Amino acid sequence: MYCLQGWLTYKIMWKIRILNSCNG
Repeated sequence: MYCLQGWLTYKIMWKIRILNSCNG
């Protein structure tokens, strides 16, 4: 459960990083 939550958090952060990169 903890590992899954960490993976989801990592995936979300990765997605946000791409969005910020495109906007920046």
